[in-house]
Amino acid sequence: MKTDDISRNTRLLGITSFLVDVSSEMIFPLLPTFLTKVLGAPAFVIGLMESLSEFTVAICNLVAGFYSDKLGKRKRLIMLGYSISAVFKGLLVFVTSWPQVVLIRILERSGKGLHESPRDALIGLSESSAVVGKAFGFRKFMDNAGAVLGPLIATAVAIFFFNGAYTESTYRFVFTIAFIPAMFAVFVLFFIKEKATISAAPRFALARILSNPNIRAFLIAVMVFFIGQFSMLFFILRANDFLPTILMPILYLIYTASYTIFTMPAGLLIDRFGARNSMIIALLFFLLVLIGFAFFPSLPVFLLAFVLLGCYMSISKVAPNTFLIRVSPNNHYGSAIGIYKGVIGMMALPANLIAGFLWNITILSTPATFLFSIIITSVAIGLLKIFVPRDTFSS
Repeated sequence: MKTDDISRNTRLLGITSFLVDVSSEMIFPLLPTFLTKVLGAPAFVIGLMESLSEFTVAICNLVAGFYSDKLGKRKRLIMLGYSISAVFKGLLVFVTSWPQVVLIRILERSGKGLHESPRDALIGLSESSAVVGKAFGFRKFMDNAGAVLGPLIATAVAIFFFNGAYTESTYRFVFTIAFIPAMFAVFVLFFIKEKATISAAPRFALARILSNPNIRAFLIAVMVFFIGQFSMLFFILRANDFLPTILMPILYLIYTASYTIFTMPAGLLIDRFGARNSMIIALLFFLLVLIGFAFFPSLPVFLLAFVLLGCYMSISKVAPNTFLIRVSPNNHYGSAIGIYKGVIGMMALPANLIAGFLWNITILSTPATFLFSIIITSVAIGLLKIFVPRDTFSS
C-alpha cells in the first residue's frame, strides 16, 4: 500500500505506534499470570485494574483534547504521554507486590490517554481531508502490526533464554526487553513537526462542540451503540461452548490478523464512501457477527465471524476520528476527538456489566447478551442513517 500522499508526521507517528505496541503487547498479555502466580493477587484484581485503567484513559483523553486545543499545539502533550507510558512500563521490572502493579498500570494508561487525542488531532492537521481516512488507517495498521509482533517476541525471548519456562525471572526479563522499543518510540517523536492552528480554541469549547448538530447526532448514535458493544471475552466464551479450548487462540489469531490486514483498506474505504457510511458498514458487520454467534454456532460460522469482527474493528477505529476531523474546525480537533474517546471509554463499564448480567439469561436458546446487542446495534444503525449527515471533503 503506497503512502506517498501521507504526511511525514503521520508516518513518524505510525512508527511510534508500532514500537509502542510491540512494547505493550510483550508485557500486558503476561500481566494476569504475573499478578496471580508470581505476586499472589486475587483474580478480581485483574478486572478492577482494567476498569480503573480504562476510566483513566477516558478522562485523560478528555483533558488532553481540550488542553491541546487551548494551547493550539500538540507535540508537547504527545511526547509527554508517550514518555509517561514508557517510564511506568520500565518500573514493572522492580515491583514486589500486586498493588504496585495496579498503580503502575493506571499511571501507564494515563500516558496513553494524554497522547491519543493530541496525536489524532495532529494527524488531522497534517493531512488533506481527502486522505485523512487513509492516514488514520495507516497509523492503526502500524499499531496492529506491533500488537502482532510483540507477543511473538515475548514468546521467543522466553523460549530462547528460559526454555519456555515462565518463572519470576522470565517475566522480569521480558519486561526489561520491552522497555527498549518504548524508549525508541519516544525518540522518534523528536522528529515530528508541530502543526499549530491559526488560533487557539475559544473558551467553553465543550459547549461549542456539542452545539454542532453533526457532532451531537454522531455522539448520540455511538453512545447508543457502545452500550451494546461488549468485550471480546464474551465472543470467546460463546465459541468455547461449542468448540474445544485449544481452538480459542487460533480464533483470536484470525481476528487479530483480519483486524491488521483490513485497517489500511478501511482507511481507503472511508475516503471513498465517507466516514458516516463506512461506520454504518462496520456496524452491519458487527450485526452479522452477533447473529452468527447467537443463532448459527458452528466452526465455519465462528471462523467467518471472527474475520468480520476484525473488519468491523478496522473500520470502527478509524471512521469516527475521520468524521470528527471533517466536521470540526481545526482548533477543535483535539477536543472533539477527546470527547468521543472519553464517551466510549466511559460506556465500556456499563456495557460489560449489562453483558455479564444478561449472560445467564437464555432466550431463543442463546444468551440474552447477544439479543440485547442485536437490538441496540440495529437502533444505532438507524440513528446514524437518519440523523447523521454524510461527511464531505474537498480534494
